[in-house]
This record gives sequence, C-alpha cells and structure tokens, in this order.
Amino acid sequence: HEMLGDAFSGIVSCDFYSAYKKLESQTAAKLQLCWAHLIREIKYVAEKPDKRTAKWGVNLLDAVQEMFHLILRKDELLLQNWLRKMFAIKENILQLSNYYGHDNDVCKLSNRLRDWSAEYF
Repeated sequence: HEMLGDAFSGIVSCDFYSAYKKLESQTAAKLQLCWAHLIREIKYVAEKPDKRTAKWGVNLLDAVQEMFHLILRKDELLLQNWLRKMFAIKENILQLSNYYGHDNDVCKLSNRLRDWSAEYF
C-alpha cells in the first residue's frame, strides 16, 4: 500500500500472503493469485502416501494442466468456444476443490480454491 498508494487500481499478481488482501481492501487494486504457488502445493498433495488424498491431488493437477493447455490454444479457437471450454474447466477445478477429507493440507488447499476463486480465475 505504501508503494502503490491509495489510487492504485491495477492488478497485483501475488502469492497468498495476507498483506495483499489488505491492499485489495484499501485500494481499487485487484489480486491475481499465483498459479505456480498453487501448483506447487497441489503437487505436494499429489505425492502424499494416502491414496485417496494423492488421487485428489493428481485429479486437480490434471484439471489445472488442462486449463493451461487451453490457454496456450486461445488463438486456435473461436473466442466463444474457448470461453465455453475455459468455463467448463474452471467449474471442474472448483468442483474438484470440494474435498472434505481428513488431511489438513488438503482442507486448506480446498478452502483456498473455493474462497479465493475470483482471485485465481
């Protein structure tokens, strides 16, 4: 906030550090949360020893990978088709985030995806 000031109304690409949410509340700034940080956490979950937890992580990672493949194909598709496909992938990712398991890391990740979906998408 000190660097950008009260009038800043751009997009801040950031990690999940809570100070950025404060910046968003005090200015007209919008947040775009970092997918690289999120992907790292999803990979961590996908490698957990519990098979159910790991499968959830792998499925979520696959959906995120599908989203990035589609982003790279944006110029190949009609905008209407691309948007439709992106919306479907987003809905799939958010549906996958509805995991209510026993693993604390998964619960945090799942809640973050649901609670901060606007900042990711």
